[in-house]
Amino acid sequence: MTDPDSRLDRRLFSLIGYFTIMMLAACANDGTPAETPEPASLVAQGPVFAAPDNPLAGKAVISCAVYGEERCADKQQQRCDIFDVETEIFPTSVDPLLKRAYLFDRWYDLYHSPDGQTGERRFTEGMTADAAESHWGDKARFVSFEGFGDSALWTGMALNDSMMRYLSTGTEADYTRFEDKARALISKFEVTGIPGYLARYHGVGMPDGTPADDQHIVATGLSADSTTWHYNRHPIEDVADKGLPAIYSHPGAIPFWWGNPSIDQYSGPMSSLAATWGL
Repeated sequence: MTDPDSRLDRRLFSLIGYFTIMMLAACANDGTPAETPEPASLVAQGPVFAAPDNPLAGKAVISCAVYGEERCADKQQQRCDIFDVETEIFPTSVDPLLKRAYLFDRWYDLYHSPDGQTGERRFTEGMTADAAESHWGDKARFVSFEGFGDSALWTGMALNDSMMRYLSTGTEADYTRFEDKARALISKFEVTGIPGYLARYHGVGMPDGTPADDQHIVATGLSADSTTWHYNRHPIEDVADKGLPAIYSHPGAIPFWWGNPSIDQYSGPMSSLAATWGL
């Protein structure tokens, strides 16, 4: 967040290349496999990435994570905007691709991330590409979240996004955003109660007539002994111990997780958690 004297960090996103090395065993001249040496053990060498320095440390600057967010603090209107740390100015024009990246993160964080999980927002009406955020972001036009059967995969990809953004900016706000996403992804393992077993998503069953909620994955008409309780939905035990939202402990609520993860669901967390741990 910024006031007129505050600064926001801006650095271009880093492009990190991943390279695959193919190991080929030698063959003798007659086509038979040659003697192959024993492969070396794979040993962890330490963190993949080093935590970046915070360029705002020691400065009278407040970092923020949601581009365009506004608030009133200390009787001053504050707005989260882009600041160039090299020139120490708020640029009048911003690289369109940089602005698009921050807008994407804004829309994801505010509208497509119930309890940190990835979900697709379903509307009461069709939306054109030029519809204003004030229109499609209106809770009155929200019906439900869809696509959360793939939430584990895409939450893992979103963790990559938040990690790379933190690595490129180093701000406290982006670290908090990164850590929150990591904890949200890890919760998909914790809710199952089975070590290493991943839930596609978790949500809460609420009584019929419960209003739509664009902050949580909510299902209505569920009961533990009802035929509407799908075979691969499982109740969550020890909700409070798992740090789940307060709505999961609401009277009449049935917190649940959905299992049956496919290999692509695991590919999301596995592409991000190893590097996350080192940070």
